Amino acid sequence: MKHGTNQQTLQTYLEWILMAVP
Repeated sequence: MKHGTNQQTLQTYLEWILMAVP
């Protein structure tokens, strides 16, 4: 696993949570 990928995953996770939360 690379650090750069981890950062991108975190951003995607944040977006997913924001989408799930009204």
